[in-house]
Amino acid sequence: LDAFKDRHFAAHVRRVAPSSGLDPHDSLPASLKSLVDGIADALGLASDRDARVRWTYAQRRGVPGEHAVEVEVWPMGNAVTVT
Repeated sequence: LDAFKDRHFAAHVRRVAPSSGLDPHDSLPASLKSLVDGIADALGLASDRDARVRWTYAQRRGVPGEHAVEVEVWPMGNAVTVT
């Protein structure tokens, strides 16, 4: 993903599970921390705290048995989706 080096971008991470959801202010970002660290690493960032990225978090209820994470990355107006 060298296309992301030296660019600013937004990353949206969405948790999908059949439950009613996690606390969106505390538990949700914490539950996705290792995934976010991996995404930052794949983008060539030293840390998920790099000022070039703005992280947003969401969750949606999936059907019974559905567990997933949806990731969307927008570099300079172009979208790349990884699920």
